[in-house]
Amino acid sequence: MLVIALLAIVYWPALRGGFVYDDEAYVVNNIAVNAPSMNNVLAAHFPPGAADTGLYRPMLTASYILDRIIAPDLACRATVAHIHNLVLHALVTLLLFVLLFREAGFMAGLAGVCAYTFHPVLAEGVAWVSGRSELLFGLWVVAGLHVALMPARRSMVQSLALGLITGAALLSKESAVMLPLGLAAGVWLLRRDTRLRDLVRLVLPSIIVVAAYLAARFVITGQVGPSIRAFDGVEGTTRWGIVGMAFWHYFALMILPVGQSVHWPPLPVVMHTAAAIAGGVALFAMIGLAAWGMACRRAWAFIPAWFLLMLLPYSNLALPIGSIFAERFLYVPALALGVGAALMVRSALETGDRWVFGVIMGGWLVAAFVGGIITQARSQDWHDDITIWRSAVQA
Repeated sequence: MLVIALLAIVYWPALRGGFVYDDEAYVVNNIAVNAPSMNNVLAAHFPPGAADTGLYRPMLTASYILDRIIAPDLACRATVAHIHNLVLHALVTLLLFVLLFREAGFMAGLAGVCAYTFHPVLAEGVAWVSGRSELLFGLWVVAGLHVALMPARRSMVQSLALGLITGAALLSKESAVMLPLGLAAGVWLLRRDTRLRDLVRLVLPSIIVVAAYLAARFVITGQVGPSIRAFDGVEGTTRWGIVGMAFWHYFALMILPVGQSVHWPPLPVVMHTAAAIAGGVALFAMIGLAAWGMACRRAWAFIPAWFLLMLLPYSNLALPIGSIFAERFLYVPALALGVGAALMVRSALETGDRWVFGVIMGGWLVAAFVGGIITQARSQDWHDDITIWRSAVQA
């Protein structure tokens, strides 16, 4: 409860904010929200008529409809929408703590929540109403981890439950196509007694759901991905350099969240060769660590494996999308940091060295305190259109 109360304090500035930037198109003027119908919600792009986005998110639309039902008046609806976002983030935090507590104990769970919940890279997804897709996706992801890592014997009910959760995640955000692989990696690395045959049986319904979703999505939208792509007109080594630089930004922000911005300039304009090379090296190093750890079934390998798998849909490597880089894309990949913190604390407790445990636990508490201060300042950037663009200019 203390963590939830601190969460409300950290994001208090965001609760007083209004609709900004893309909220106008995705929420305020969204016909599926203002005049909901089965066709507008289930059989149309998000938002309806915006075919260039290539988005299909019925569950996200339903959440905005709920805001409108609770607060028909637009002025009040902004506050309700921000509270809705905060509640979703609190639920993700609570589920994450329960998961880590079950797997590694109370102190490990506390460390994991401290490392994840107050990290400044999450601010964009929580403080911005249009960032809710990340929160819904994150909620279903943590629920999926709960079910996949249940200590009970693998069963058909467990597999079907994962399939339903994967379906809900897909209807919230397209990035959930990687969820079956992420869940499989989690079970393989954190449940070392699981046989490969049982693992395939566990995630098979989720894989079938992904295939069915992709087919239905193509029938409804006529698209596999967005028609507006960030790499249009960019070819060859320049494209790979941009991808490397984007990864470098992601890695850097996870380790040291400074220089954040509500609006990142197009990376081709600011591309630096050194950063692109560093990002490429870091990417291949993480791939190597993940592959080696997966082969040896080491629990720590979950950190690079999860981060890479959940970031892949945003990377423009497999399929070009409409954005090169955005901080909100780290909401689900950053769960790897929470799990990593919990594993560190559990390892320290197992050694019995109180000094090591104190240093590690104290470090994560300090990180949460500093992160909370930065996050509160970041959440103020999303108050209105003036603050958002002033922050962009200052960055």
